[in-house]
Amino acid sequence: MYDRFRGRIIFPIQDIKGRYVGFGGRIIDKGEPKYLNSPETKFFNKSNELFGLYQAKQAQATESLIVVEGYMDVISLHQFGFHNAVATLGTAVTRSHVTKLLRYTKNFFAF
Repeated sequence: MYDRFRGRIIFPIQDIKGRYVGFGGRIIDKGEPKYLNSPETKFFNKSNELFGLYQAKQAQATESLIVVEGYMDVISLHQFGFHNAVATLGTAVTRSHVTKLLRYTKNFFAF
């Protein structure tokens, strides 16, 4: 893991039950790729996970979810009191993402 994520800020990715299933890393300096995730395994498939959903489901009283692209977007929104934010771990929104979102709310806003 060290070499794969060298020079990156590491974000642990949890599933809906709070189990750690993978990691994401954002490069600190200039370079590509800007974001890098753990390789896909039987436990982690980024097309099936929403970063921050475990924390956001605790905020169900808001009756809505804010959907953004990346980890830093979720963290920034949390800092400003929006605890109902989740990220798709990239630009693609999959059927699995939408299915998970609809389990927790009928109202979600994508940015």
